Amino acid sequence: MKPILSHSDNKSMISARKESFFTAIRAAKYTFMHREYNDFLHSPRPVHNLAVLTKGSCEITVNDTVIDFNCGDVLFIPKGTVYASEWTGNPQISFTSLHFDFTAAANPFLSCVPSLQVIKTDEERFVKEKLSEIPELRERGTDCDFQVIAAAYSIFAIVFPKLKTSMIKHGYGLIQPAITLIENRFREDIKIKQLADLCCMSESRFFAWFKKLTGTTPVEYKNRIAIGFAKAELISEPHKSVERVAEECGFDSAIYFRRVFRKITGKTPSEYRKNESVL
Repeated sequence: MKPILSHSDNKSMISARKESFFTAIRAAKYTFMHREYNDFLHSPRPVHNLAVLTKGSCEITVNDTVIDFNCGDVLFIPKGTVYASEWTGNPQISFTSLHFDFTAAANPFLSCVPSLQVIKTDEERFVKEKLSEIPELRERGTDCDFQVIAAAYSIFAIVFPKLKTSMIKHGYGLIQPAITLIENRFREDIKIKQLADLCCMSESRFFAWFKKLTGTTPVEYKNRIAIGFAKAELISEPHKSVERVAEECGFDSAIYFRRVFRKITGKTPSEYRKNESVL
């Protein structure tokens, strides 16, 4: 009798399950000596970041406000944030960071907007241990996908209830079905009529509401989602070709991908990969 699921089928199901939670998830430890300065004032972060500082100190400038990040603190940087960071060590600077982004189905920030902020917690050691587990689990392959998800959400359970957030502006729910579809299926060819029908609107009314609430067109929004995913891939997968990244992000042409990438980021994919760090 043929088994209902082969071993390879089971792996595919696990990978698909992880995809239903995250579009990106990666953890790593970073070490610098003496001083380090990072300028992301013109380069919005492509994914969310959570970091625990274990050595040194940091001053972060966001919207003309300076935030102190000290040993034992947890730093949360939302996707899309622009800021500058200045690190000081005596002599070493060391921190562990989790880089992640949610699928629309699992996104806890659909109705609220978190800001860049430092969170003081008595559970720094636990958070640090769980952050350190994730890269080890990912190296073991898809059999550990559920353990990766469990480790990430155990961190979120401690940190997210302490986040300061603001509510998304009124009316956003009108286009939420379209937002969800775009974020889940940005690799596909999506028509305006398909989105309008999903929101029970005419195409013209949907287009007007979408632009009013998001500040951009559906096509531009879809491209920004795709390029955000591409930025995370370029950094976390340094050996993956630009052509492969373009294909995985739903672009039929690497030339068009490079054009859209430069329009949104001001840099080519290769320049971005060379010059950008992840925190």
